[in-house]
Amino acid sequence: MKCISIIVSLFCFLSAYAQQDSVVPFDKAYKRVYYATKISDNKPVIDGMLNDLLWQEEGVWTEKFVQVSPFERVISLSPTKAKLFYDDKFIYVGIYCKDAFPEKINQFIGNRDDNSLGDLVSIAFDTYHDFRAAPEFNINAGGNKTDLVVTDKLSVNLSWNAVWEGKTSVNKADSSWSAELKIPFSQLRYNQLSEEGIWGLHIRRIIRRNNEVQNWSMIPLKNNGHVFSFGEVHQMTELPKARGIEFLPYTMGKFTSEPVVPGSPYQTGNRWKGNIGMDAKFALSDFTLDMTINPDYGQVELDPSVMNLTAYETFYDEKRPFFLEGKHILDFASGNDMMFYTRRIGGSPSYSPSGIDNVNSFAETKENVPILGALKLTGTNRHGLTMGVLQSITARSSAKVSRNGMETEEVVEPLTNYSVARVQKNWKGNTLLGGMVTSVNRFMEDSPLKEILFSNAYSAGIDFVQYFSNRLYYIDFKGIYSSVNGSENAISLLQRNPVHYYQRESAQSYLGVDSRRTSLNGTGGYLKVGRKGNAKWFFSETVGWTSPGFDLNAIGYLKEADFYENESEIGYRQTTNWKMFRSNTFTLTQRNRWNYGGESVLNTASLRWQSMTMKRYEVDFKETWAWNMLDSRMLRGGKDMRFDPSFNTYLKINTDKAKRVLFTMTYEGTHNTDGYNSANKISPAFTFRLGNHVYLSSQFDYAWNKDNLQYVSSSVPLGNQILPIRPVVPYYVMGHMSQETYGLTMKLQVNVTPDISLQLYGSPFTSTATFSDFKVADNTTSSTYSERYIPIDPVSLKLSNNIYSVEKEGVPVFNFRKPDFSFNEFRSNVVARWEYLPGSTLFFVWEHRMSDRASSVINGWGDNLDRMFGLPARNTFMIKVNYWFSI
Repeated sequence: MKCISIIVSLFCFLSAYAQQDSVVPFDKAYKRVYYATKISDNKPVIDGMLNDLLWQEEGVWTEKFVQVSPFERVISLSPTKAKLFYDDKFIYVGIYCKDAFPEKINQFIGNRDDNSLGDLVSIAFDTYHDFRAAPEFNINAGGNKTDLVVTDKLSVNLSWNAVWEGKTSVNKADSSWSAELKIPFSQLRYNQLSEEGIWGLHIRRIIRRNNEVQNWSMIPLKNNGHVFSFGEVHQMTELPKARGIEFLPYTMGKFTSEPVVPGSPYQTGNRWKGNIGMDAKFALSDFTLDMTINPDYGQVELDPSVMNLTAYETFYDEKRPFFLEGKHILDFASGNDMMFYTRRIGGSPSYSPSGIDNVNSFAETKENVPILGALKLTGTNRHGLTMGVLQSITARSSAKVSRNGMETEEVVEPLTNYSVARVQKNWKGNTLLGGMVTSVNRFMEDSPLKEILFSNAYSAGIDFVQYFSNRLYYIDFKGIYSSVNGSENAISLLQRNPVHYYQRESAQSYLGVDSRRTSLNGTGGYLKVGRKGNAKWFFSETVGWTSPGFDLNAIGYLKEADFYENESEIGYRQTTNWKMFRSNTFTLTQRNRWNYGGESVLNTASLRWQSMTMKRYEVDFKETWAWNMLDSRMLRGGKDMRFDPSFNTYLKINTDKAKRVLFTMTYEGTHNTDGYNSANKISPAFTFRLGNHVYLSSQFDYAWNKDNLQYVSSSVPLGNQILPIRPVVPYYVMGHMSQETYGLTMKLQVNVTPDISLQLYGSPFTSTATFSDFKVADNTTSSTYSERYIPIDPVSLKLSNNIYSVEKEGVPVFNFRKPDFSFNEFRSNVVARWEYLPGSTLFFVWEHRMSDRASSVINGWGDNLDRMFGLPARNTFMIKVNYWFSI
């Protein structure tokens, strides 16, 4: 009995001790403070080993890091600590990582700027201490470096590049690994004169095998702002004056082998191109000036293959480094609408020569408009005022055209000036007030392009955010005004494009095309109030609008105008372990939309569940019920088309991301209650980590769609004939489409060292569709499905040379092209990269592409693959080298 009593007492003591010692109180884990030390000698050698006198004898180690995941505020069995020093040029960071299982330290190298692989440490500085954004430096146990900018809302810009040093060392005898970082002040933006000498500071460690995340100063899972929750580093007072001057000259050579177009004087098979240019960076007090001369904006990463059968423009992410650096300062988004979409600058020409058949007429290919130069000024002053200015000029571009042996030159893009200015004032991270203006000015003089392109476009926006109750509640507002000016014909064309469709029948009571207008003006924005701070329950209410004349697409991105809407959201977050789950989030959303004519065009409700199990499997499931849908763009300017209610399903499941093999399955589906229309896409994906140097990923996409009302053509009657079943002009032809789409994406990366890598990418893509049961749009907004169209009698259809003719009593009434298609494309590239000096890189790139769209349909992916790899190919070989140096 005495023995049992002793055991019980010991158990209670150990339990109480463990509870007290292993869980750090919130107030001692959150918003910690570290005091940095300035040094003048004993500077460390950056080799990853913390054996210099600096680390051994000077300064103070941080407190032990605390877990954020899997158990918040628990002290890990693999403790971590760090030290910080600085001198007149550099910040020195040493991080010491004990590991309870040293044989399981993940030393995978990974690609430059890929921080998803290998055990990792990172440090981020809120240099202005304004809680808005922070440069972050990551290094994994294999020595791979990543630099990025993270914002308070946890958006990440991985394309920001800095020049810094970092090394790691693994000491299994000591059951540890360590990292040394040497970060130049010249790569940071900060205020030299600071009375407080306080920066925001965040230091993190990730142990991949169990997805353990540790923070020096904890950022809670239910945080009320990422950068806002940083700890602090004090005594950053005697900082060097910002005087960095950096240059990055480059030279590039490119050879392209492409299919020959018989008879063309331009597509003759081979093309050579060379280029030289330079980027420069100057520190101007609190601001940084980026300049570029004759920039090379060639992309190493390819855009994905897309089959777009809608009226909307396809959106592609920006990948060019100049535009991505400082991107968060120039961001101004209202929902999915953007005031500044950088791919407008230096994109494809606005005009293509007409009547080119590649038989008797040929045209020179212009892929991108040359950028003569660009500059960007960004920064934040000591009063919390953030500013960004971008100026860019693109060249007047012409294409040579040969018609019946006569060569002329046609302007495809005028000389154009792009200007963007952004300002935002911050008060202690709780109040933000800002604005943005953009302008696009085309110099067309007497060019015929004046009749099809706008001359000038301007936009101005204001944004305001206010947080309350320690950021638990918030108000968020954005308002934008736009104005586009040009000739009467150019503005008429703008009114008729898919963003506006002023000519559509449903808008005649309040819009209609005005051919005398020389400008188009409008407003857009939203007002959002809600609760989403350090709490389990969150909610929001949003009211948004875009007026019919609102247009941002001169330098921004806008998918559709003419609507106002509201969205209500309520959700619950569970971030502590509960039975078999590590975390759960449930979100209920209800959305309504109307056009400016007052007609309801959309009503939906959705429920979303996001979860992680104890075995680190993740589930993301969303079900949306849409009971009212009017599509105002489907008939390309005709009537609105009503669709029956539908269920929209999204499901994504993935296994433990820390394992060497990761499996992900994604399903997306839409099923209308009419039983005629459905769309499905399934995407299984695998990733394999082989040793510490090889990484392989693959994803297969298969989509099968059946659409009984797929738009085919807008056809006008031939002569004076009209079709009795539809006595209006034009005839909007639809058909039953059966479409199958296959895609396979394969990526292989080999990292010899953190500075030498080889990447291979390949993606065959096939989409085929057959059409039948053609019909003409009728009472398209009817609640009865069969009243929305009138079938075309197959007997009246005559097919000749891929053109259908609809006849009445043997007389053609209208024509439309046979819509069946088979699209095949294969894209691949090989990229060899060597960072031979910090910031200086040598690239070798081989890009291969085969593409064809035909009206003859081949069913099955195997036969399409055989056809695809028999297509004429285009190969591009490029060598590029740049050299970074500073003064």
